[in-house]
Amino acid sequence: ASKLVWLLFAETLRRGGDNGFARLGSWVIGGVMAGGEAAMVAALYLGLRRAEASVVIPCYYGSMTVFAAVQGLLLFDLGPSLSAGGAAGFSCGIALCVASLGAIGAGRRRAEASRAESRAAPLLAAAAAGGLPAGGPEQASSAAASATGDGARPVVAAV
Repeated sequence: ASKLVWLLFAETLRRGGDNGFARLGSWVIGGVMAGGEAAMVAALYLGLRRAEASVVIPCYYGSMTVFAAVQGLLLFDLGPSLSAGGAAGFSCGIALCVASLGAIGAGRRRAEASRAESRAAPLLAAAAAGGLPAGGPEQASSAAASATGDGARPVVAAV
């Protein structure tokens, strides 16, 4: 939204320029842009509640990079002036950002699965060796499920 405001100020203050703030389209585009930025901030806070910052922050900045690049391309009407090489470079840059976001997400899922297995392994081993908690197999299964953090209940064979 700040790009739009600066663009409108530049047009309004330019000698012989129109008052960009008097056009309804400017307000509509500004509202959509501000709503998009507010949604990104809301997604950032929700992400920080659900995951660690080392995953959320790079995803936030990567997403903002992609959105800002596309927004600048559309807002400043740069599409027609792009050469074939420029368009290919722009597309490769966007693809690289999107691929890196996918890699971050995939790495996070693998790390969480590994952590869940390492937390549940001692409890499951104790249950299999007969060192069950006072509640028996059901108690061990419940403790292992809470250790994984995902609510899944691993199967524990009765001894």
